[in-house]
Amino acid sequence: MARARISWHSQRFMKNKKRGTIEMTAAMVISGTIGWFVVESGQPIVDLLFWRCAFGAATLY
Repeated sequence: MARARISWHSQRFMKNKKRGTIEMTAAMVISGTIGWFVVESGQPIVDLLFWRCAFGAATLY
């Protein structure tokens, strides 16, 4: 019985899809745990707001 060959385009698509799934999962885990770390840190709100804005500005720059 002959095996069906998968084109290189299909193989590349599946690799990209898997990578995208892993990246999105990692992003959701990071996003979901940041709030917990902020609450557990016990820092004043003004300090947290400052650092959040500083990191956001650095990321956009």
